[in-house]
Amino acid sequence: MADRLRTKMIVRDGEGRPVMVDDSTVDGEWADGDAEDVDCRCWGRCSTGESWTAQLWTEALTLRRVEVAKFQLGPVGATVGSGEAKDLGGLQLRGWSSVLGKADDDGDHRMTVIAVFEVGSAELREVELRVRILNRHGEEAESRDDSIRDPKGVCTLDVALWAKPRMITHGAEVEVTLRTWTPCGAASTEVFVLERGRL
Repeated sequence: MADRLRTKMIVRDGEGRPVMVDDSTVDGEWADGDAEDVDCRCWGRCSTGESWTAQLWTEALTLRRVEVAKFQLGPVGATVGSGEAKDLGGLQLRGWSSVLGKADDDGDHRMTVIAVFEVGSAELREVELRVRILNRHGEEAESRDDSIRDPKGVCTLDVALWAKPRMITHGAEVEVTLRTWTPCGAASTEVFVLERGRL
């Protein structure tokens, strides 16, 4: 089962130098044997007579979601977090922290969440830190995310979002999660020559 298709197209000039690159993703759910149309577009200008070539790569990725923490929003100025290392299976969370700042001129509070992790032997294509503020009914009120592609070694992700004063007084919760994408399949085309007005 795949949860994301990541497609890349590289266009090279007559001397083999990359002149255009398109990198796109499509999220969904695909089982073995499923088909999906992928749209890649590159824009550029070449002289008449130049011979340009292109090649396409598509990789199927599997999503894994891990909850890092869930805590009550507030109080203002307090730091919440953990420096305890946590093995997430090919990815080690070294620590995370969250700070809720004082109100700005509009009365909103800026909350910042930082997570530090280390990529081990796992082949990861992307890691995303996602932070959601949930109201007292468990519904999403605010959310932001930060991500890194092809992470290596020690990496840091940080997210900043704004909280209304009523979210604090009404006992809103903060949910912090890490999402990872690992490859589960791949395919590519042969190098082909681009012709004007033709695919």
